[in-house]
Amino acid sequence: MAVILLAQTTPAQAADSTQYAGDSSRGLGVAIPFSGFTDRNGQAVPISGAVGADLVLGSTAQPYLPCQNYDPLTGTGDTFINACEVHGSYTTYTRFAAGQGILFPHGYFVPDVQPDYVNGGSLRTDWGARTAGLSLEFYPDVALDQEYVHSRF
Repeated sequence: MAVILLAQTTPAQAADSTQYAGDSSRGLGVAIPFSGFTDRNGQAVPISGAVGADLVLGSTAQPYLPCQNYDPLTGTGDTFINACEVHGSYTTYTRFAAGQGILFPHGYFVPDVQPDYVNGGSLRTDWGARTAGLSLEFYPDVALDQEYVHSRF
């Protein structure tokens, strides 16, 4: 009787944004729908708060979050760490005031070019083309946005 052994391998997680292939069919980036907060009847609710977005590269099963690839002791991390609005955490963090309309009327958009929050100007990250997913955390009250996290998608 012959025994056949199959080795199951998993792809190694890349160490930097530049190691993830892009999808050229995405044009200038990628967006997920988001139209704001509603009440139980589907009516728009004018509340204040904030939304933080984590960019996920690779796959959602084996995620790489470039903005969390940061060493605060050395100030280094991913090649494009300067494009992260919150080093060690969010790609973007957007505050919004009550009654200012829909937060992202065209969806939450991740372009291929981001601001350079450290040196000014912009960085071509191609994150829009490389994105596997986005995780969004909503903080529905500006006064408490550092105290608790509500929904995460």
